[in-house]
Parts: sequence; C-alpha cells; structure tokens
Amino acid sequence: MTPPGAGFVFRDFERSRISAIRDAVTTHPVFYSLAYFAIAILWTAMVTIGSAFHGENGFAVNQSPHIAHFILIVGLLLYPARLLWVPVLGYVLAHALPFVLHADERSAWIGIEALTLDKMARIFALNLITALATGAALRGFFATLRRRFRPYLVDFLTALFTLAGFIGLGLVLVAVLYSFCRSLPPEAAQALGFHENYLEWSIYRMIRGGTVAAGFMLAVIEAPSLRDLGRALALSMLFPALALVNVAGFGMYPMLDAVALALLIAMFAPIRIAALTALLGVSFFSALTGHFLNDTVSTATEGVWLVRYSVAGLVLTVLLAAMRSLHNHGRQQFIGAIRRLNRVRDFASVGVFSINLTTGQIRADRSTRRILGIPANGRAGTLLDRFDGVDRQDLAQALKPDRDRSAVLLLRLRAADDDSPRPVIRLFLWYERAPSGEAVAYGLAVDVTVEHEQERALKATLAELSSRQQRQAQIFSIISHELRTPASLLSMLLEELERDPADGRTRKQLRDATDQLLGVLADMRQTVNPTQNLPVRIEPYKPAELAESLRTALAPMARDAGMAIDLSLGQGADLARLCDSLRLRQALSNLLRNAILHSRGSVVRIAFRAAPPATEGGAPLTLWEVTDNGIGIPDADVDRLFEAFERGGSDPGKRVDGSGLGLYIARNSIEVLGGSIVHFRPDEGGTGYRITLPGALAEEGEAPAPPAPAATATVHPEARVLLAEDNALVAEVMRNRLLRFVGTVEVVGNGKDALDRITEGGIDLLITDLFMPEIDGDELIRQLRARGHRLPVIGLTAAVVGDDLERMRAAGATVVLAKPVDMAQLRDLVGRCLAPERRDAAE
Repeated sequence: MTPPGAGFVFRDFERSRISAIRDAVTTHPVFYSLAYFAIAILWTAMVTIGSAFHGENGFAVNQSPHIAHFILIVGLLLYPARLLWVPVLGYVLAHALPFVLHADERSAWIGIEALTLDKMARIFALNLITALATGAALRGFFATLRRRFRPYLVDFLTALFTLAGFIGLGLVLVAVLYSFCRSLPPEAAQALGFHENYLEWSIYRMIRGGTVAAGFMLAVIEAPSLRDLGRALALSMLFPALALVNVAGFGMYPMLDAVALALLIAMFAPIRIAALTALLGVSFFSALTGHFLNDTVSTATEGVWLVRYSVAGLVLTVLLAAMRSLHNHGRQQFIGAIRRLNRVRDFASVGVFSINLTTGQIRADRSTRRILGIPANGRAGTLLDRFDGVDRQDLAQALKPDRDRSAVLLLRLRAADDDSPRPVIRLFLWYERAPSGEAVAYGLAVDVTVEHEQERALKATLAELSSRQQRQAQIFSIISHELRTPASLLSMLLEELERDPADGRTRKQLRDATDQLLGVLADMRQTVNPTQNLPVRIEPYKPAELAESLRTALAPMARDAGMAIDLSLGQGADLARLCDSLRLRQALSNLLRNAILHSRGSVVRIAFRAAPPATEGGAPLTLWEVTDNGIGIPDADVDRLFEAFERGGSDPGKRVDGSGLGLYIARNSIEVLGGSIVHFRPDEGGTGYRITLPGALAEEGEAPAPPAPAATATVHPEARVLLAEDNALVAEVMRNRLLRFVGTVEVVGNGKDALDRITEGGIDLLITDLFMPEIDGDELIRQLRARGHRLPVIGLTAAVVGDDLERMRAAGATVVLAKPVDMAQLRDLVGRCLAPERRDAAE
C-alpha cells in the first residue's frame, strides 16, 4: 500500500530505466541492435582471448555456461516481443566465436576429436535453453513487479533476481552437463574437459557469470551519462595497472587483489559509476591476466580457499554496490521531497518553527523568519513582541507548557507605524514531549493576509450584490407597475369602444394609452442599454490627444496586469478631425480593456493612420488599430466576438471579467458613426481590431448631409408576400394592412412551414417574426441564405431589450423593424424591397 504524506506526494515521478531502454530499443531497433551485437562480440572476444592465452581454455568448463550467456539473458529482458530474434541471433554468433579464436593448437576447440557434431549440438542446445529460460523468468519477474512496486524498486529487484536466476538455472545446466559427461567414455570426457574438478570450477564460473549479469543491470539502473562513462572508463584503468603490479611480483593473491580494489570502488566511488567501474575493471583484469576465467588445480588448501574467497568477494562487491544504490536512491528521494516541500511552503508563505516551552528557545526556518520577522534562533519573547493587545495574550496563553495537543490562532502582527497594514497570520501549533521530558510546540505560520482581505472584499461584494438585487427588484416592480397601468387602461378603453364604436374621444384615449405603453418599453430599453441611445455629436478632436488620453487613463489597469500600452501614430495624428469623439473613445476603451483583461500578453498597442477616401469624392478615412501580443482568440470564437453577453469564449482558463457587452457596444458605436470594426490576426500573433471611420479634417468639414428622402411608395398588385407570424390576431391585422398595397399575402404559423413554402417558389417577399414555433425567424433567414435564396426579408420583433434586432440582421435580413410597425414605414419598406432592381437581384 502506498504510504501517505508529503514524502510520498513530493518524491520524484520515477520511470523504470529498464522500461526506458526497452522503449528506446523499440523506437530505434537498428541502432540499438548494432550496439548490442558490438557489445556481445567484443565481450566474447575479449574474454575468450584472455582465457585462451592464460589457461587451459577447457571446452566443458567454458560451456558451463557459455561466456555470452548473460548477454542473451539481458537481451531477452530489454527487447520487445517482436524483436526477440535479435538477442537470439546475437547469442548464436557469440557462441560460435570461441571455436575460431584460440592462442595455439592446445586451446583450439575446433580440433578436439571427441567434440563431434552431435555433442556440440547438445551442449549448444543446453546452453541456449538455459539462457532462454533464465531470460524468460527474468522478463516475467519484471512484468509482475511493475504492477506492484515503484519503478526504481522494480529495477533493483530485477537486478538481484538476475544474480539469483542466473546461478539457479545455471546450476541446472551444470548438473545436466555433469550427467552427460558421466555417460561418455573416460577418454572422450577427459578430452572435452570433463575431469574431477569440472563440477567445482563450473560452480565458480556460474557464480562469476551471475555477478557480471547483476553488475551490468545495476549499471543500467544508475543510468550513467556520457561523462559518467568516461569517468568509469578512466577509473577502471586501475585494474590494468594492478595486473602489471602482479606481473612484477608485487601484491598478494591476484584475484583477491582485484576483488579488494573492486570492493574499494564499490564503497567509495560515486554511486553512478561504482558498479560500472567495478564491472569494467574486473573484465580488463581478467582479459589481461586470465584470472577469474581459468581455474587451475591447487595443491595447497589455502589456494582453494583463496579462490573461494575471490568468488565470494565478487558477489559481495555486487551486493555492496546494490545496497549503496538503494540507499542513495532513498536519500535522493528524501532530499528531493524536502527540497520541493520547502519550495512549495515558501511559495505559499508557509513557515515551520519549534518552541521549547520549558526553556523558551525558538527555532524558525527561512519562511517563518520572513513572515514573522524573528531570528532563526532566539527566545520566545521575540515572537511575542511581534504582537500586541489581545493577539499577544492569546499567543502567550498558547505557549504555556501545560497546553493541549493542538491549537489554531488567527493573529495580526504589530504594525510598524500607524499607516502600515497589519499582516494577518494563522498559527497552527501541536505539542509533544521531548525525550528530555521538556514540553515542545511545533508549528506552522501561514500568511493569510491576502485571503483575509479577499474574504472581506467578498463580504463587501456580496453586500453590494444584495443591494443590487434589491434595486433590480425595485426596478422590475416599477416596470411591472408601469406596464400594468397602460395595459389596464387599454382594457377599459376597449370596453368603452365596444359600447360606442364611434366615440372619437375614446379612440384618441386608446391611441394615447398605446403611446404610453410604447414609451414604457422604450424606457426599459434606455435602462438596460443606455449606450444605444447616446446622441451623435460630431465635433473636432485630435487623434494624438485621444490616444494619449486613453493610455493615461488605462495605464494603472495595464500595469496591474503586467502590460504596457504603446502608441504608433502615423502622419496626420496631430490634425483636428471631425467625429463623435465620445463614441470613438468608448469603442477604443472597450478594445483596450479587452486586451488587458483577456490577452495575457505584455504589450497592447494603439495605432492610427489617415487613409484616402474609399470612393472618389468621398470623405477621408481614419484607421485605428488595437493589437496585443497575447494568446489570441480561437477560430471557433471569432464569429461570436461581437455578440452581446459573450464573455471570453469557451476557454475555462480565460478570465471573464466584464459584462460581455464591450465588443458589442464598440461595434454599435462605430456603426452609428458610419464606420466598421473587424477582427484580424497580427503578424506577431495575438489579437487585433481595425476600426475604419470617416474622418474629414475639421477645417474642411461640413454638416452631415440629410438622409435621402424615402422612395415614393407604390402599389404592387402582382407581388406575392409570405407572412410568418405565430400570433393569429397579429397575423390577421398585418395581412389586412399588407393587402392595401400588395396583391397576395400568404400566412404561415411557424418557421418550418415558411421554409417549405419558400422552397416551393413563387414568393417575392418574406416578412417574419423573430420568435416562432419549430424554427425562429433568424434561423429561418439563415437557412434560406444557406440554400441560396436571395429574396428580400423584413424581420419583425416585439422585443426592445437585448440583441434581438441584431440577431435578425446577422442572419441576413434585409431590414429589421420593431413592433408595433408603423403603417407608413412598412409601406415604404415593402416598396423598396419590391423595387425592380432588388427583385432582379433576388432572382
């Protein structure tokens, strides 16, 4: 079961080195296979030559097991299933190498008459089966451990299992070969090297082979870098030097000398290279001297024991390196966990301290010293002096030796002066008895000033929201009252008309009541969307002054967000131009605020330049751009940028400060001024908005031309109009009005029927309400445009609050009207929509 606590949470996220090598082999099989073959051949050649030059090189002993035995075992562990043929092939090649490498005729295996093809095949098969069984057992052991233990522990236990498995299954091989030799004629057995010392020498060889395999696995676990490999190779040169010392007649028993040196390296060398250095060094020593490769019959009892001590020393070297590796790994995990815990605590303004309540001695870490302003070692009085009043009394009470097991205090530090803020500190204390019997308090000091202020701000915000809610309730109450008054009046006047339809005074009162109701609705719109009702005031302004004024006004906000506001003003920025500077300022301010709140960039730039008229004889243009170098806007959100109440898209990590009306109001303001605003992506990344406005110079400016007179309305007896309206009464009234100046009016009660009817053909004009069953009016228009229908569309809506008018326009309506519809205006718009040039374009 995984232990809880910070030691578990903050330790390294490990990965098995064996798994990492296996993944690397899978990803780059050619490179690693070439390296594998090179190691297998070089290792076999080095050990074979050393054995041939420095001993009898007996066939039987050298096959118990084969020199390259551990290479196949490790290969089966590291190669994926589909590439297991690679280590098998490498083993076959390495197995054949000693047959052709020899120092003289005495050491040549290929010339042994008793070594027939069938004997050679049997011994090879026994070695191959044993190596495959050991590798398969190691592979299964590794797979089982991966599901139960941490990655490093899996690698560590696998290395130890390599030693045990190699020796265990190798002894089976020795036993089978020993049985095989007893079945041979004495002369053949002697020629093959099956003599009275075969069993003991093979066991020694088996143990040495297991230590080599385990040492190699330990070197893999430590994952030495190229620099470590160089250091290991340099340090392993001590073993060739030791061989020269032995040849010169100095030293003790050669194998014990080498083992002693290996033990010293395993004990004192850096752990990342200790196992690798010992493995390389003993290999070099063996290749140069033949020791550990050839066993000779010793006539002295002490010689036999020296060999045994040497073999035991090799095993001890591997175990010592393993224990050091395990201890070092645990130590690194502990140090890493403590380091990360300290960083997190310091980042979170959490300090630790201890107080000897009996002696009054206090100890504090760096975070506590910073938070409380006390020394690392001092007296409890220094802590008490940081508080005053009730806070000091509460802390003094908590520091009495007879306290309970824990206490939590919320205190304010003493202010440096009357104007300085007082940090808020939360102290967590728990109490124990030291081995000396003294009472000790261990504690955490947490700076919660920000959280405390946020809590106060939250309470203030909640109070403000409650106040707003009450005001909104009052507003809705007033609206309800104001709507009920004209509505009740309309009801009473209708009753009067039923009694006397010819009463002219009642008709006038009915008109007045209707105007009153529409006035209330207009007031609602003014309350909810006051910016849409600002009057247009064209007056001179200087772009440079406006840009500088915006930068000055928004600089504190930008500074708090870690951003700078840059200006890039082109030629003509100092010349006075004519525009509604209030609406332009509002639009630019909204764009700048959006960039500061949402872009997460470092710079927001306001750019201005003058441009020639878009058409011949037109007014000069002014181009404004607001760009940032932030994260940009996802493509999926661009189409919704200028819609009302859009607050930052679907990104959950993006801040959504604001009402979501900034871009919506900015576009409305610019469009009222006859300009346009579009989104674009700057070359350097981020987000950009370009505003194009008429901008005549003040000295050349003229009063805005009056709007063009409405086209004379005409009667269209051949026109076919489709009216989509779900309210039957409204539909009847509208149809009767339309029939005064069009030939045919068809009525449908929902958007789906309207879509089907237009698809059939024969309709010249569509008049549709916004809210309808099946398909809303804006969606109806959108689907018509998507299908290629270009007939003119007049959109109607009774809503005066929100973006309902904009929904219809965005969908592709030719014109949008608010209900109730003025008859003269409707007649004029129908005439324009049915004008010959528009009808030709629609067809």
